[in-house]
Amino acid sequence: MHHTVRRCAFLILTASALLVAEAQAQKPTRKPADTGRIMRRVAALLEGAHLTRHDLDDEISKRALPEYLESLDPLKVYFRKEDVTEFAKSNDKLDDMLSNGDMKFAKVVFDRFITRLSDRVEWTREFVDAGQDFTIDEEFISDPDSVDYPKGNKAAKERWRKRVKYDLLRLKGDEIPADEAKDTVKRRYKSFLRRMKQLDDEDVLAIFITAISTGYDPHTSYMSRRTLEDFEIRMRLNYQGIGARLVDEDGYAMVTSIMPGGSAKRQGGLNPKDKIVAVAQGDDEFQNIVGMRLNDAVQLIRGKEGTVVRLKIRRKGEKDPIIVTLTRGKTELQDQKAIGRVFEAGSGDAKIKVGVVDLPAFYGNMGGGTSGHRSSSVDVRILLEGFEKKDVDLVVLDLRYNGGGLLAEAVKLTGLFIDKGPVVQVKGFRGTVDVLADERAGLSWNGPLVVLTSKFSASASEILAGAIQDYGRGLIVGDKSSHGKGTVQRVLDLGAFGGRPEKLGALKLTVQQFFLPDGQSTQVRGVMSDVQLPSFSNEVSEGEGALDNAVPFGAVSPKKHDELGMVDPKLLKELNRRSVARLAKSEHFKRLRRDIDRYNARKDKKSVTLNLKKFLALLESMASDREKVEEDTRNTDEIKREIELNDYLKEVLSISGDYRELLQGRRLALRR
Repeated sequence: MHHTVRRCAFLILTASALLVAEAQAQKPTRKPADTGRIMRRVAALLEGAHLTRHDLDDEISKRALPEYLESLDPLKVYFRKEDVTEFAKSNDKLDDMLSNGDMKFAKVVFDRFITRLSDRVEWTREFVDAGQDFTIDEEFISDPDSVDYPKGNKAAKERWRKRVKYDLLRLKGDEIPADEAKDTVKRRYKSFLRRMKQLDDEDVLAIFITAISTGYDPHTSYMSRRTLEDFEIRMRLNYQGIGARLVDEDGYAMVTSIMPGGSAKRQGGLNPKDKIVAVAQGDDEFQNIVGMRLNDAVQLIRGKEGTVVRLKIRRKGEKDPIIVTLTRGKTELQDQKAIGRVFEAGSGDAKIKVGVVDLPAFYGNMGGGTSGHRSSSVDVRILLEGFEKKDVDLVVLDLRYNGGGLLAEAVKLTGLFIDKGPVVQVKGFRGTVDVLADERAGLSWNGPLVVLTSKFSASASEILAGAIQDYGRGLIVGDKSSHGKGTVQRVLDLGAFGGRPEKLGALKLTVQQFFLPDGQSTQVRGVMSDVQLPSFSNEVSEGEGALDNAVPFGAVSPKKHDELGMVDPKLLKELNRRSVARLAKSEHFKRLRRDIDRYNARKDKKSVTLNLKKFLALLESMASDREKVEEDTRNTDEIKREIELNDYLKEVLSISGDYRELLQGRRLALRR
């Protein structure tokens, strides 16, 4: 089973707030979701419009039950074997439950999860207070696929003892004082229980429906009303609020950072580490938010541009609460926006200027308009125009951390680098194939192009990279291949079906598979790099093919398109020869290869030692691995983003210099 994908719905509901706000004792007024209607509409769409045309039947049901259990208990430390045996009696009935709008079973399972979690909170206190012997040799099984659910209370309790011991051991490894470590572990599970108890029927429904929908493919999921709103904000890269990022810390909404360009930054008064305890709309009374779920608190703090919100905060070092009054405004989300920087490569007569564009997502207005919304294609075009003014010789488009986004934006952005022609072929569940083409004559950049990809480059990124490769327009550099997600999802507003519009959330449904101009799909296979560079991202991600129920690879007829001749086998052979020679001399890449070898030797371990001496030795030897993985799988959700000239990019610039040198005289006009 692939745990990362299976936990997606659960993680969406429990992770830190992406946008603005915090906690509370009572929930803001919100009409309960019509769960029955939601389930029936999802069932109809799954059966009638999914790419695979698979019936909603017992086979899907049998795939769904393990998904649902794993969404709640990914490490098999909460449910008992007896629980799972009981639930298995409904193994072939989940499809009928969805069709009939019946979520009783989903709630029974979730309530059992809460009961088991409550037990674990008590056991945690017992085991922490009793103390643990870290000198004996025992292990905690960390790979859930290699262990069954514990049978009986005794086995469940013993597994949990080892889980708690592992938690304490990790804190010891981080040199946390013993008393603080004990309090941290107790508080961690108590806080987790509190957050889980705050989940309402709509949240549970989202987990349950997504467990069923991923029986069709890994990318089909239900989006609750809150999740849909956040998704739309992310796609248009702006929202109306105060411009602060918050996390739930023991029931308090704590500010982690102030976002550039937001109201809190412009108006001042709010600081990182501030804990918001109450929220008031304008001159209204304050509403206590201590203990409120983070997403609900976000709804209280967000609001229309120009309206006033008052925050009562507790600040370290201040005895009494502080009142901060802010006028809401529009905040742009900088973490996904395209950014650019110019570097020099080579030396002497061979020195060139390289413009690098970092694009973490294909964003734009989902509604189709442009007013007041950012667009990735427009932003990149502006960057290219800036590069033109700086006499840049070559452009590098970095898609290594780009997981996709809006299909239309991928087509438009590809059109910046080709004149006219097909970009992607799209095949729907009825078998018809449509061609999405760049219809705009002319290019925004007609010089040499290098596209960087990795195992994290997926979907829309693969459309662009694949089209560039099919046209012979530019060089693909990076991991052995991209992720391999060659399917198209459509976000279908469930409230738009039927009589009157209503808010029911949405179904993100896989409705199409895309194919490159040459007819090959990127599904499972991905886009292969012309020049491969070592990286941890090539090791830590297995790609689409490792996901459960992935749509298989396919092909359609090729479409006629230009052959631009910017890449050929002879050129690639020479580029690879030069790059391999440099890598062999590079201390950075020699060290990276050793780290990768060590990482690969350890990553398949099924358990971890609970002996302190052995654990600390393991931590020390793994420190380099962890740092490399974190560096190579960076989080683009940062307040200040910039393109850094690291060893990886230095090699990319060297490849770029070689590429431009070898391209001299090619028929696609160069800038010089």
